[in-house]
Amino acid sequence: MESTPFRTILSSRHIRILRLLPSLSFDSPILYNLEEISLENDGSDIIEYTALSYVWGTPQNHPVGCDGSSILVTRNCADALRHLRSRTTEVVLWVDSICINQASISEKNIQVPLMGEIYSRAKDVFIWLGHGGEATERALMNLQNRCSGMMSSDTSISQWKHAGLSLLFDIAGECNLSALLPSLLSRNVDKPGFL
Repeated sequence: MESTPFRTILSSRHIRILRLLPSLSFDSPILYNLEEISLENDGSDIIEYTALSYVWGTPQNHPVGCDGSSILVTRNCADALRHLRSRTTEVVLWVDSICINQASISEKNIQVPLMGEIYSRAKDVFIWLGHGGEATERALMNLQNRCSGMMSSDTSISQWKHAGLSLLFDIAGECNLSALLPSLLSRNVDKPGFL
């Protein structure tokens, strides 16, 4: 296998997306294709993708393959990809550790400032929480229950905090949770570990 799937350094307004190939087996090797797309378009040829956010963790020792090449990713990344992979169709994703050449400082210097835009343009953003247990599920159900009656756009920050969401505010500062919580409240229970 070649050492890297990255053929070129991305220009300032281009990103890579990955097309995660389907597999009937959960444990089969993770295979994908990379595709370069422009962030500069007129809206007619927009490729929809889902951005994946997760804790990197260490070490990077799980191989994922692309066009005869491979790179190493963390266990968290590999686990998330396995849970997102379809049995029948490709899944279009943006994953920072795969779509940005981590060995290229010049590429990272171009791509990292675009990450806010990359996440905001994503059709969906999945947050991989990792493998949880019964306590994780209870915590998420509790959060869902506390928030279900607070979905109006005029809910104030103090009302969110009163509902027991101060941890989210401590992490994110004052933000519009009414934009985040619909995805939490309608989260796909078929994909445990994701928000």
